[in-house]
Amino acid sequence: MLFFFLAIPGIAQAACINPAGEAGAVAFDGGSAAMQYCNGSDWIAFPKGPGAACYIGSWTARTVASGDWYSITYGNGLFVAVAYSGTNQVMTSPDGINWTARAAPEANQWYSVTYGNGLFVAVSQDGTNRVMTSSDGITWTARAAAEANWWRGVAYGNGLFVAVARNGTNQVMTSPDGINWTARTAAEANLWQAVAYGNGQFVAITGNGGGSVMTSPDGITWTARTVASGGWYSVTYGNGLFVAVANVGTNRVMTSPDGITWTARTASEANPWASVTYGNGLFVAVAVSGTNQVMTSPDGINWTARTAPEANQWQAVTYGNGSFAAVAVNGTNRLMATDCGASAPDHGYLVATDFALTFPDANFGALAGANAACLTHLQSANWLGKSDAVAAGQLHAANVQAWLCDDSTCQDMEPGADYRLATTYHPTAGGYTATATASGYYPDDGLLWDTPDAFNDFHWIISGRTSSNQPATGLTCSNWTSGSTANNTNFGVTDTGYYPERLAKFTDQCGATTVMCMVHLQPACTGPDGMAGSMIFNADYRVAQWCDGSNWWRMGPLNPPGPNDGCTAPVQEGGTLVFNEEYRVLQYCDGDTWRFIGRMPCTACGGAPDKKVVFYTLSEFSGHSIGGVAGADAICQDRANKAGLVGTYKAWIAGSDPASAPATRFIHSPVPYVRVDGIVVADNWTDLIDGSLDNSIGSETGYLPPSANGVRTNVATDGTQAGSAPTDHCSDWSASGTGRIGHRTQIDSDWTDYLSSYNCAAASRLYCFEQ
Repeated sequence: MLFFFLAIPGIAQAACINPAGEAGAVAFDGGSAAMQYCNGSDWIAFPKGPGAACYIGSWTARTVASGDWYSITYGNGLFVAVAYSGTNQVMTSPDGINWTARAAPEANQWYSVTYGNGLFVAVSQDGTNRVMTSSDGITWTARAAAEANWWRGVAYGNGLFVAVARNGTNQVMTSPDGINWTARTAAEANLWQAVAYGNGQFVAITGNGGGSVMTSPDGITWTARTVASGGWYSVTYGNGLFVAVANVGTNRVMTSPDGITWTARTASEANPWASVTYGNGLFVAVAVSGTNQVMTSPDGINWTARTAPEANQWQAVTYGNGSFAAVAVNGTNRLMATDCGASAPDHGYLVATDFALTFPDANFGALAGANAACLTHLQSANWLGKSDAVAAGQLHAANVQAWLCDDSTCQDMEPGADYRLATTYHPTAGGYTATATASGYYPDDGLLWDTPDAFNDFHWIISGRTSSNQPATGLTCSNWTSGSTANNTNFGVTDTGYYPERLAKFTDQCGATTVMCMVHLQPACTGPDGMAGSMIFNADYRVAQWCDGSNWWRMGPLNPPGPNDGCTAPVQEGGTLVFNEEYRVLQYCDGDTWRFIGRMPCTACGGAPDKKVVFYTLSEFSGHSIGGVAGADAICQDRANKAGLVGTYKAWIAGSDPASAPATRFIHSPVPYVRVDGIVVADNWTDLIDGSLDNSIGSETGYLPPSANGVRTNVATDGTQAGSAPTDHCSDWSASGTGRIGHRTQIDSDWTDYLSSYNCAAASRLYCFEQ
């Protein structure tokens, strides 16, 4: 039994001293991806909660404005698509369902759009101004490109927008703000088609030339890489992997962990693949033609063909708001989106037998043994629907059962569940389908499973059930441990479907038999906003530990000395530990809610008479959504509470009223202002407002975020209001426009008064001070 002890925010707690050493690797089972520990002889798993339920295959066509839609992205709660022709060459949607046409500033051939640092940026291959930008996706402004090239791809990463072109002298251009662009030299003069950022590298691809890939750590200096030939057309990054797709060639997928060394992969079909993206644990690609114009993969390596709702020329795909959305350049309905998130079923079962799970006899070791055998089989066998179950995190011990009864209990489908037959996929029906009658779930012919003609014979499935679908007491091979007779079920296939013809067809010997397995689709947790942090281990015993504020607690029994004494290592290691990026707290999913396991320690946790805690928020906020000075104070208090910090916290911010500035609102502390790690920022209030800090301010957890350095302030170095105009404070931090910001990494006057005019729509942080 695993007990989770949670630290309660707001209660003063002493800090934990770190263990003497940190070492070890978290062990995962490759099939269930559950974190495990060794109890001295066996590996025990902490089950991993299921991922978000999105059943790829359920694509729905949507009606949108006419246009040759060529690119789509998601950012700031909005889908944005651009077209290379049409009346209105931009359209937006908050949900992927309802779309609104928007006007582009120039009627160019817009080929690519991306989002980063609070800004949408699109590029084109013609026109006077070949860049356009928008802070909200609605109102767009034309910008001058560095050169009049055919710009075909744009991406954002590491504080920089990077665009690539199919022609020109300098086929790369970069911009820190999307407005001012600088020409850069490409590694080779190829027809550069697309660019992506991940793992510290920009990666651009092309379908021609000796170096079909080029990489750059900074977007400025590029190096050509040699890869397998192919018409490489799109590239993305996700789950530690670059994935590129091609429109021609033998292998139309290739993958790379670093953008440098690439491995050719086999696409599900030899279609002209035009775009690939990553989201919610899944790679998704779309094609401009072919029988199945969608393919998906949980790992970028093994791909499954999917059916698009219409045979359009699907040109681009993206992920956002729990759904994948794709756009096309032709067709009646030029957008399709997956029915994910709230529209996906909460639960159900995959009937996962492929009629190959045959035991030499019925001595399974009770129901639990049959369940374990099903799990082992489903992890190793290739059955249709497996990739969906794996991608959704469903294939683990808590979710897999054998369709059996013992003398007292039946493992069965539950009333009201959504049933999906995992042995087959029926494209005309839109997915795994079945219909249950009101009279019961297993009448003689009431449950009609939709299935292809491939299953054209009868299969005998051991069940232990009576004709009324109750335990067949005495006919369960001694509760599946031994015995001589058991009730079997006759499963047959007809021209109209697939159904259990009889529940208690006859009794049979408990010899070689076949078992039907079920995968339970549980309610899903959406993932935390980010993943970061590291697990802490004791160097001597390699046991994962967490701090409750004053003591280190072991998760599970202590290992014997040595990394593996008493336990052989798991067969496979892989998977991802999920952390909340803000608080670096390990979390687990209890079915539909993420739960915290303890919290990370702090040296200065607030509430102490000899120091005051100061931090900037890890969460980012647009300047117009703060809700005034009072709203900023509320955000600071909420961030402090969630980080387990004690005391009252106010924001270092000022609005239109000079009295709202910290010089008036704050207690002028006579004791030092410190970070959560105990490092002194200023000796006291006087030292704080003398124009410089002793050390830069840190976050509420000590974690250093990779980007977004701006901090909303409008505060001068002496703590007074820096400006009274609406453009200084985003109209009291409640409207669009501009406002003053500080820079979180600086210790001179820039820490509080860095820029006098900064877009209110851009993401920024807040400084918070204990009072």
